[in-house]
Amino acid sequence: MTLLFTTANTRILLLVANLFFGTVAISEAGDLTLGPAIKVIAPKENMVQIAPFDIDIRFEQRGAAVVDLASLKVFLMKLWNIDITDRVKPYASGDGIHLTHADFPKGQHTIKIAIADHEGHESSRTMIVMVQ
Repeated sequence: MTLLFTTANTRILLLVANLFFGTVAISEAGDLTLGPAIKVIAPKENMVQIAPFDIDIRFEQRGAAVVDLASLKVFLMKLWNIDITDRVKPYASGDGIHLTHADFPKGQHTIKIAIADHEGHESSRTMIVMVQ
């Protein structure tokens, strides 16, 4: 059975979920998630970057569950998804991904970041980086 919610209904559902479960958010797909928040501080969205540039992504726990760095997955989305987690992990910590002077080739790059907390609640975020 599929339930359809209007924007107003989703906000009410989100408020009720927050009361019962703690901090809840809506994922990119519109699903309710208890997973860590993924906030892209830099690079700014919809702005063309000139390489090298800094990357600052923050992970924020929701409720008492701590971010599980071992669950981090980072993909470069092309014709086939390319797992770049091993390249990113040296710059990752429980509070985010912090990389100075990232050297990207020119073009548009779609990157998907997924992480979970120690209770198994997962969140993901897709970002587009345009490099000139």
